[in-house]
Amino acid sequence: MFSIKVKYNEEIRRCSFKERPNFLLFKNTLTKLFSHVSFEKVTIKYQDEEGDLITVSSDIELQEAFSLNNSLLRVFLVTSPLPKVNPSPVAPKTEDDNKPAVHYRVICDGCEKAPIVGNRFKCTTCFDYDLCSDCESKGIHKETGHSFNKIEKPFKPFFRSGRGRGCGRYGRCTRWRSKFCKTGQFSSQENDGDRAHACFVKDVTVPSGTEIFANTEFIKIWKFRNDGKVAWPSNSRLVFSFGDKLTKSDYVSVEEAVKPGDEVDVAVAMVAPSLPGKYVSYWQLSSPDDHAFYGPKVWVDILVKERVKEPESTYSKKESDTEICLKILKEMGLTDEERNRIALIKNNNDISGAVRDLLL
Repeated sequence: MFSIKVKYNEEIRRCSFKERPNFLLFKNTLTKLFSHVSFEKVTIKYQDEEGDLITVSSDIELQEAFSLNNSLLRVFLVTSPLPKVNPSPVAPKTEDDNKPAVHYRVICDGCEKAPIVGNRFKCTTCFDYDLCSDCESKGIHKETGHSFNKIEKPFKPFFRSGRGRGCGRYGRCTRWRSKFCKTGQFSSQENDGDRAHACFVKDVTVPSGTEIFANTEFIKIWKFRNDGKVAWPSNSRLVFSFGDKLTKSDYVSVEEAVKPGDEVDVAVAMVAPSLPGKYVSYWQLSSPDDHAFYGPKVWVDILVKERVKEPESTYSKKESDTEICLKILKEMGLTDEERNRIALIKNNNDISGAVRDLLL
């Protein structure tokens, strides 16, 4: 049960949902509760753990709000600027106040400058899109019609396992770019030599935006590299973090230990939802005892389409080929059907290639 307390001026209302609602259902519910309010002039916000009022205007932002407020989500309907929550006393200015702000771990998506120095402009719609002052003044990204929040001072980095988007607020390298992880330019700032590091290398299968028919099984494979100083323990996990759940299980295991510098493919068997639309599922590597690795969350981003009925003969042949290959692998003593199916899909039903992968 997910409870929500909503405040508009002096009026407070409360409601509950059996499951986490999407943003459309969430906003429709608020519209019914506050039928006298013009939502065209209202911004939906929630208060995070730092006391900031965060705008919610999309499914991803709403799920982030729920992940930070598991027991009760407090929502504010704002029609005019509100005073800062618990304002701290104004400190006298120092020499550091005259220096330009440095937003560590944040990359400009326009010119690739890292870190951003000076004002940071964060897109209010895109999950992870930032610009420096120069690129913002050039009008980059404005053709999308998205707006930006101007951030003058960087967030204080701190560490928390299991949730958070990083890039400033949580102090993690959450940019999905292998070259950024390779540089190690921030490693000297952290005392984390004994912590497992993971760097995303590439999408092996199902790149972002892939179109998939409804109710179709598919295998998402990510390639990671251990770019730390310690080996990953055996039976490490790739764990579902938040977003759309496309699997029955919450995690898959990485059975073998991964040495520093080695790369590994991690595969997750998924099923496309039955309704058309865009679905995004976020995952993160962690140790067997659920301590998140130092490194990025990764995602699978699919567009689900209604299935077009294929000719019976073509579909039946494809299905029978896979089943025949599964029987052959079973007769060879390879009895884990799920692993066998993943290996066959990866190798396009080539028995020798599947056996080679299974025996590695």
